[in-house]
Amino acid sequence: MSHYSKNYDGFFNGSLREEAPYTRLLFMAMYHTCDENGIAIGTPKRWADFVGSKCTIKDIEIGLAILSAPDSESTSSAEEGRRIVPYGDGKNQWRVVNHHIYYAKSREEDRKAYKADWIRRDRAQKRAAKTGVDNVDKVDPNLTELNLTQLKEELESGVALVMSYFNQLTDHDLAAEGGESGGMRARLRAGATVDDLILVIDYKFAEWATNARMSRHVNPTTLFRPTKFARYLSDAKKWDADGRPSISDEETMAQREKRLMGEPK
Repeated sequence: MSHYSKNYDGFFNGSLREEAPYTRLLFMAMYHTCDENGIAIGTPKRWADFVGSKCTIKDIEIGLAILSAPDSESTSSAEEGRRIVPYGDGKNQWRVVNHHIYYAKSREEDRKAYKADWIRRDRAQKRAAKTGVDNVDKVDPNLTELNLTQLKEELESGVALVMSYFNQLTDHDLAAEGGESGGMRARLRAGATVDDLILVIDYKFAEWATNARMSRHVNPTTLFRPTKFARYLSDAKKWDADGRPSISDEETMAQREKRLMGEPK
């Protein structure tokens, strides 16, 4: 599977929001891993492993049936409201129907350009404060002409996207403007991408969500703490590269808990 498409915050504005959590997560996984043509390939077992959190092959089969069925309540009339349709020989290959629309609304290159410009201006403002220069453009004449307000809005859009994903996965209702989003915002400003943050959410949810002791740590404050995030992201990338294997084994969980808590093995 190729990680080509970027998450879009409007996935659940329509009737899909009424479906079961595994169905919603399956659709997000298929969109997130499809190629530039919107083609997602994977067996039910592969999708179940990808979604994680005790998702079964039966859950995936139900989700595929729902996503590929006509939906008169869908906000899109394409393919009679279907979210996915069989592709090629129809065996474990699917086309995400409105992939091109979602992708156009979440262009990663634009977001990165806006964020990079915001970071340059933010640094210039800090340098200006130290030197007493009122106009930040005098400090860095090579800054682009992108509007600073727009850049801040793009940053907040990234925070809202990550928070929306976190809420959908964990069944929370946290506000992107609330105090819980501070870590997300700081990590994005420091150079992490929206995909980086979502990957850490996926990884730690798979590791901790079903553990009675650790499940309380599945929260934005813990996941995006500056002293922990780099290690979480590194571990998450290795986990993702390995095909997102199950990490709910009790012995493995116990070892990970000791490492997290700083206890001797």
